[in-house]
Amino acid sequence: MYPAVVTRVRNLLSDIAGSRLASTFVLMCGLAAITYALAIAVEPVLEYLALLVAVIASIGAAVLAAAGLSRIAASQRPTVAIPASRPIDSMVDAAIARTHRRWTEPWLRPFPTTGEGERRIVLLPGAAYHLAEIAPLADELESRGYEPIICVGEPHWGRTQPGLFWLDRPTHAVPTTDQLQGVSVVVTMKDWAGYKTTVDAAKGLGILTVAIVEGVQDFGDLHQPVQHHPYQTADLVLCQGDNDVAALGDRPTVIVGSNRLEQIVRAPAIPHDNRIALINVNFTYGVLTDQRDAWVQSAVDACKVAEMPYVLSIHPAAKAPRSWTNTTRIPISSLLPHASVLISRFSTVPFEAMARGVRFIYHNPHQERMPAFLDAGNSFEVTSTSAELTTALRSPDSGEASSEATKAFFARQVSIVDGATPAQRSTDAIESHLARQHR
Repeated sequence: MYPAVVTRVRNLLSDIAGSRLASTFVLMCGLAAITYALAIAVEPVLEYLALLVAVIASIGAAVLAAAGLSRIAASQRPTVAIPASRPIDSMVDAAIARTHRRWTEPWLRPFPTTGEGERRIVLLPGAAYHLAEIAPLADELESRGYEPIICVGEPHWGRTQPGLFWLDRPTHAVPTTDQLQGVSVVVTMKDWAGYKTTVDAAKGLGILTVAIVEGVQDFGDLHQPVQHHPYQTADLVLCQGDNDVAALGDRPTVIVGSNRLEQIVRAPAIPHDNRIALINVNFTYGVLTDQRDAWVQSAVDACKVAEMPYVLSIHPAAKAPRSWTNTTRIPISSLLPHASVLISRFSTVPFEAMARGVRFIYHNPHQERMPAFLDAGNSFEVTSTSAELTTALRSPDSGEASSEATKAFFARQVSIVDGATPAQRSTDAIESHLARQHR
């Protein structure tokens, strides 16, 4: 417990010390002191300028402190409430987002150059939620005598950094090609985009490369502005369930489940009698972003007509227009246990809702073409207009969240095996393929 607390305090201090906001604040304080000294020695009128600079510096300090406290509080927030004041909510959102995502510089340790190459395994998360898979895998690998090394590429820093605050392991820079020669396996959650170069370099050196499917996936790049070809590069793909295997065709795959979703399934439900719709606003990275505003308006109009209280959960990579009300940046995983219904487009979040027994409505007025959801039968409700969504919200929950059809649909996406955790199943698969390589 003590080392964990020390690690978290160290990471927080490093984060604050490395932020641009902190640097700006220190600069403001220095400027205020110099200006005030000049005011006394030269011109009284400069005293007013010094006061102005001091006020700006104080505001910077307040924002920094508020963001730091919000970061700690957000992880322990027990309930969900609709924001009462949009101006205040905007300021808090801005403080958290800018201080802890956009205004931080990576505090990464250099990649370690010493160790046993045959036992060293590089782990590459690309977002904060990836750590729910990477961290248990690191623990399992370590228990079997391997040396797991968690690395984060700078392009992925903004999305990964919030989760690193709670990680009890050091985080390193991504190894260069020369440094990779002392590694036996590279495991990544994404074998494209920012990490593809590392995967290609590892394969060129004969190093086993493994990709873990991060969640429900647009395997065919049906709505991607750029063709990513996900999970087509690594030597081995660790899948969540049968849906992934079917979508990946003849790629080498092993089903291992999902640590994050399995933990949710096995956790006790949080009892509540809330009547509130959680709207998952997930139009990011150029995917159907031109449809976002119309989709949100359609969902909000339905909630208003149905007299259903609602909260708009904004994706961490997105920014909500000031005209939107009832928005929040509280992580959607913290909101779901307190919602009565989830309204979402194609996303991993609906599977988390199913794992928690939360009613899910797939709202698809923009007619996206995702086979995993379009071929789901009666596993959940599907609406294509605001009027249809209104009717669904007015109807009592018909039991979809706990129906046999929903359970079967969830089981095709996420495999759960008694007696073996996803981390154990993943490590077994890695060891098996390593043994084949060494034959």
